[in-house]
Amino acid sequence: MPQAVNIHPERYLKALFMACQRKARDLSAARSSGIQVSFHKRNVGSLLEFSVGLLPELVGKLPLSTCKGIVAHLELPTANREIYNNESPSILSSAWLAAQGPRKILIGATKEWGSFNTSCDVSIEEASLALKELLPKISTVYPAVKNWMVLGTRAGLRAMPPRTSLGALPLIGCIDNLVLESMQKDKLFGKRNTYSSQKVIPRYWFVGGLGSRGLIYHGLLGKLIAKAVASGNQDVLPSELTSWMLSC
Repeated sequence: MPQAVNIHPERYLKALFMACQRKARDLSAARSSGIQVSFHKRNVGSLLEFSVGLLPELVGKLPLSTCKGIVAHLELPTANREIYNNESPSILSSAWLAAQGPRKILIGATKEWGSFNTSCDVSIEEASLALKELLPKISTVYPAVKNWMVLGTRAGLRAMPPRTSLGALPLIGCIDNLVLESMQKDKLFGKRNTYSSQKVIPRYWFVGGLGSRGLIYHGLLGKLIAKAVASGNQDVLPSELTSWMLSC
């Protein structure tokens, strides 16, 4: 892929957060714009928090499926001089390979659909099965992987969107109807509603279902949702990314 680059996710996300903070501060400082921007950060320990804690209005309403994946960390033994060249690309195939330097790579990921196991720990049996699945896939595009030593494995849980004729596309759009429906049910069953009926109900927007492509999609989706929020118009969003709401 021309002009492709490898990035360090943790460093990149920290820098992105700082850039968003700076943008919010600059916008708020521009008094002539009449805009007050607040940027909030909240850590999420697991996807289960989204389903039962942080977003109770959306429980059972989003067409997302959980998928557990296992990733292996590999290192090239010091005796082996065949390093992974800095100019060699990371690989996205039936399995993926992410270079972490000339002597360290990551390979992944397995898929265990429907799992709600949020632990990062991987048992010896799970690790063995994962490597039996991943190494043959990687060896088809990088045969020299057989010379690398496995340092360890880690697991993670992803929220996956439904697969359509166009592929597994992220979910994006205004979810006012879903939130208001939940609020009306709370009122019907006598639950305390924290929203005042005297106030204008704000618009709620959702971006999710990025699966394992968060670093690829997030910039584009951020620009799309920002344009929609600023205009208050969902119609500016691609219909391919909002069609999921027709079935909600």
